Amino acid sequence: MAECPSPENRLFHLYATEYMEKVFYFCLKKTGNPQEAEELSSDISLNVLLSLNKGTRPSHFSAWVWKIAHNRYCAWAQQKHRRTILSSGDLAQLDIPDPAADTEASHLHREQAALMRRELAFISSDYRSVLAAYYLEKKRIKDIADQLSLPPGTVMTKLHRARKQLKEGMEMAREFGRRSYQPEAFGFSSSGYQPSGLPFSAVQRKIPVNILLHASNNPCTLEELALELGVAMPYMEEEVSILLKSELLKKLDNGRYIPGFFISPKQCQDEIARLKCNIADRYVQEFWHLGKMALNLSPECGIDTSAYSNSDAQMFFALYFSQQLENACLPPEVFIKFRRADGGNWGFMGHEHGARYPVIPIPLSNNCSNWRGLRWEGFQSFPSDENPLTVSRHSTDVPDGYLHSTLQSVAEGSDIHPTANGNDDLSVLLSRRFVIERNDGSYAVNAIRFPENSRESLDEKIKSSLEYATLKEAVGKYIHQARKILASYFNPWLKEDLDYYTGMSVILRSILIRRWIDLKLYKGNNLQFCAFFH
Repeated sequence: MAECPSPENRLFHLYATEYMEKVFYFCLKKTGNPQEAEELSSDISLNVLLSLNKGTRPSHFSAWVWKIAHNRYCAWAQQKHRRTILSSGDLAQLDIPDPAADTEASHLHREQAALMRRELAFISSDYRSVLAAYYLEKKRIKDIADQLSLPPGTVMTKLHRARKQLKEGMEMAREFGRRSYQPEAFGFSSSGYQPSGLPFSAVQRKIPVNILLHASNNPCTLEELALELGVAMPYMEEEVSILLKSELLKKLDNGRYIPGFFISPKQCQDEIARLKCNIADRYVQEFWHLGKMALNLSPECGIDTSAYSNSDAQMFFALYFSQQLENACLPPEVFIKFRRADGGNWGFMGHEHGARYPVIPIPLSNNCSNWRGLRWEGFQSFPSDENPLTVSRHSTDVPDGYLHSTLQSVAEGSDIHPTANGNDDLSVLLSRRFVIERNDGSYAVNAIRFPENSRESLDEKIKSSLEYATLKEAVGKYIHQARKILASYFNPWLKEDLDYYTGMSVILRSILIRRWIDLKLYKGNNLQFCAFFH
């Protein structure tokens, strides 16, 4: 027994057999264009079938179909009228209509006005200012030309191009990018002298960070950045201007923007991490032994390690000479090569989150402060759940430079004492534990002390050893391999700086210190290993 078709299916069949062809000829008569007739008839059919699918059951099917056809034709005619207005450039006619007007027509006007407002948000300031002056402020071409200090012909050209951009944008189905609702973050590292707080002060918010991340290896226009982040053009122009002045973004000759520094993808970091762990594991004992050699040679070079335990002092020397080995295999002064507008010489590098290390590294910074030839330099870690080191030797990484003269007096044994109110420099150094008081009441610098020329003496002795030469050859090969990996991810706009980013990527100390702790070669628990050069 045949199954009876549902009312919905009967009406679908009725429309397809009795009305669909008639609707097409109705559209052809109204539009006079087969392609437009096909588009309009498809729109009408879609509305009919969607209504039936939602459960509409008209009592007078024929009248209902033709009412939909006439309504959709009216909507189509209004849209065509809008496109004609846009083509002619008379945008003043796009005002929102009187609320008393026909409901469907009002909806169409509101839709067009919303589209226009959307596109105005993504037109560059050059064109936006002309459009706003002409259509919103109702100014004449001559007045706009005077206001913008441009020839009238230039204003007319800009107005024509702006109309074209507006029209094209309004007809486009735009979508905001993923970063408009899911901003990302990435890590940074830097080097060199940073007098103004740059570069870190410019990347404390999500918008500039995601501008840089989206444009990395992907030169972008302002409009592309605005759409990706869902930020209107006036605000995007301001953000980009700040990044340009900060020297973190650069403008290419084709008008597109790209970060002025390298952001290392996690795949690149993964490859270098494996290479880094391989050399660290292979030579972990040799690096530690180099620290022991330096500790043993320090007395004859005039270096004072009395403020440190032997294990802490050996750790400082092992970290120090691992750094010296890396620097020896890189171009001279590679970490201070940049000359910045703020008077600094800082370099900057980004690191995409998600890199995987075969072992968990212990991050170490290498901060320093200088004052008139006096220098405090150290290797500093920080407490975390994954860091087995927990004891902070000092309350901050480095002392302020102006305190160095007092540090020198303490180092040379001058008879100085803190004042009763505790506001003098010695009191500050004691409170921050850069100076410690001995049992006999005298004071000592809480660091390894390098008197004048002692550093050069120790460097010469260590660098002339066979152990140093062996490690230098191994580190040189490692850096060469890392450079090749980095080059495969590098963009051509930064090729002159490849050596800098290689140097920033190959630092071994975060892996070495993890291995020295795991193998129980280091027996202390300090987070900071510092020296004072005077």
